[in-house]
Amino acid sequence: VWLYTSVAADYDGARWLPHFIKHYSDLGIAKENFLLVLNHNPNATNLAHGETPLEDCIAVLDKAGIKYYLWLDQYSSEKLYKIRLTLLNTVDKNDWIVHADSDEFHDYGVKSVIKFLEKAEKEGLNEVKGVYVDRSNLQRTCSFSGGVY
Repeated sequence: VWLYTSVAADYDGARWLPHFIKHYSDLGIAKENFLLVLNHNPNATNLAHGETPLEDCIAVLDKAGIKYYLWLDQYSSEKLYKIRLTLLNTVDKNDWIVHADSDEFHDYGVKSVIKFLEKAEKEGLNEVKGVYVDRSNLQRTCSFSGGVY
């Protein structure tokens, strides 16, 4: 099982990354199976948080041992689409890919997305759609059943 996401370094990327990494790792996705696009606009002058958003994100990813595709340019959905296809085409066509925004925390009703998808596959499914739990609050923290995460 693979996990695809894109992270906007200039918009709270470093704040969400530790929670995102922990959440999906806890669901059973191996860190070497993260397909992560890290976007930073080198010409950005109105940074949402901090003066070193790219460096902050890289520090989080390096500490977690997660490889990433670095995209240095102004965000464009068309450019991201091309990058996404390039990354997704590196995965075997029969593998599962979880697609989550970096501030989305999927809830599969079980502790292992691997077991969930194995069951879906046994039932003949090749796509699963569902809802995600938006766990952010005004303080930009994530609250889970075990307290603040």
